[in-house]
Amino acid sequence: MDAEQLKAVFEQQASRYDQQWLRLAPLQSALFFLAEQCLLQLPEQAHLLCVGVGTGEELLYLAQRFPLWRFTAVEPAAAMLECCRQKAQAAGVLQRCELVLGYLQDLPVSACFDGATAFLVSHFLTERQQRLAFFQQIASRLKPGAVLLNADLACAEQEVQWQAQLSFWQQLMTGQPPDAEKSALWMQSYRHDVEVSEPSELLSLLQQAGFAEVRPVFQAGLLHAWCASRAE
Repeated sequence: MDAEQLKAVFEQQASRYDQQWLRLAPLQSALFFLAEQCLLQLPEQAHLLCVGVGTGEELLYLAQRFPLWRFTAVEPAAAMLECCRQKAQAAGVLQRCELVLGYLQDLPVSACFDGATAFLVSHFLTERQQRLAFFQQIASRLKPGAVLLNADLACAEQEVQWQAQLSFWQQLMTGQPPDAEKSALWMQSYRHDVEVSEPSELLSLLQQAGFAEVRPVFQAGLLHAWCASRAE
């Protein structure tokens, strides 16, 4: 899917997006907890960039943990960003948030952020150069030494392992043992609609984009997360 098709999908899913991921709430909680630990080194009044913020779950979590932080959240789907705005307002943190409808390139290129999150975003970029450019754009907006938390779907390329991991992921998402027909549809979708790379490929992309000290901090099913710092 191209960017406009992908945006249209998330516009349609916005009202039920959180409900769709409710089954994986324990994984989300663990990911956010680890993100909090990785970001503890940021300044007391840090400015965080949330890329592809969606309905704003990670923003709300971090805003409640760090009451003096400011947030700039970027999201191309208007309906998703509106969900984020409503949640931030209800939580009393909207005054600390700048919500930007658009993409990273719509932000000024200035190294002003102390950290960034990009959760389940880059795997929608199916071309390697697009993905590299995505991480480079994040890096260009971070201060030297700033921290990036990135989470994406990833899996080893070996076919047997890939099929086993995808079947298990399908079961996690649906709560039902996968059957052959549905598994084939999942396989087709995950082969063509997203880029499920090897973890080592994600590490390489982050390093090439200008990040150092890239280390894995979380893995559950296909969900992997890395912590990295903007190279000095």
